[in-house]
Amino acid sequence: MGHTYGELFKNIKYVELPSGFEAQVLSHIEAFQLRRTRIRTWSFGGASLCALALTILIGNSLYSALARSGFYEYVSLVFSADGTLFSYWKELGISILESTPILGMIILLAAVTLCIWTCAQAMTSSRRHHHVLYA
Repeated sequence: MGHTYGELFKNIKYVELPSGFEAQVLSHIEAFQLRRTRIRTWSFGGASLCALALTILIGNSLYSALARSGFYEYVSLVFSADGTLFSYWKELGISILESTPILGMIILLAAVTLCIWTCAQAMTSSRRHHHVLYA
């Protein structure tokens, strides 16, 4: 085991590469990158369309849940001209909190966040795709 790395590499024979090998490897790498960016662009683009549709459905459902719960009636009392707000502000605040579909709002916020993130990823991949094509 007393061999050194210098002795090991001294015995390696030099192999001559065929002409154009480097260009061929680089072209395969570029083709792989182009294919990968196309797949990412179309995948995130499709996911962003699905997230947008999901956001619209959840928003519509949240709107109808707010209408069913009486949320709009309680909020309209806040803007009324009489002294209802000043007299019963604690009860009104608790009623508004009880009638608010908080879980629906959380789900809508998550869907909007997902939509924004997938759109950003699709646009980033699209720019990379454009850069790979025209660089």
